[in-house]
Amino acid sequence: MKENQLKTGSELNQILSRELERTSKIFETSVERPSTLNGTYAIALAFLKYLYPYTYGFRCLMSTVYWIKCITDR
Repeated sequence: MKENQLKTGSELNQILSRELERTSKIFETSVERPSTLNGTYAIALAFLKYLYPYTYGFRCLMSTVYWIKCITDR
């Protein structure tokens, strides 16, 4: 179980690193991009608020399996 969690955490870290690199390139190429930052935060906040009332197990599953798959598929 722990090994699976570590593997999932490692995959999340890699995905987020790639996303940071991609997003950094976008922000560097356009002055207008910072205005979209509020929308990005709003989406992340909405996802977290959606998960809040659910059980810990469900939140972990959503944030470590399904959310990662959605980001990867993007």
